[in-house]
Amino acid sequence: MSDKRINESFQIAKIKNTKQRTAILTILANVGKPLTVSDIYKEMQALKIDVNLSTIYRSLDIMSNKGLITKISNLQDNKAMYEINHGIHHHYLYCVGCEKILTIEHCPLIDYENQLYVSTGYKIIGHKLNVFGYCPSCQKKAKNDF
Repeated sequence: MSDKRINESFQIAKIKNTKQRTAILTILANVGKPLTVSDIYKEMQALKIDVNLSTIYRSLDIMSNKGLITKISNLQDNKAMYEINHGIHHHYLYCVGCEKILTIEHCPLIDYENQLYVSTGYKIIGHKLNVFGYCPSCQKKAKNDF
């Protein structure tokens, strides 16, 4: 994500552009996968950007509320993860062994949402789906341990 695009994103969202916020968006854009606050903090330290965790939490909260990033709740370990909001709806498959994350591009719940609307009259405005399991590598390791 270019500096120009980041500046435009902040202007459109009416968010003050700070060095820390720019760094957070750049990190999320370059990594291309959801990150925890701890992951973001480590990346910022590696880039020699002086920041504390509370600033990261506040910045993520503001950017999430304004739609620049998406907050993903990981119910497995109660850690939130964040990614750039590309406006594309998808879900994730989490490996509880190695913590690898796989994006599920197709949403299997769209038809179900329509069925719920027909049967209940509820206008569905969104949903969350987190799938947890063990990736093939972790399954293989576990098999060799027994």
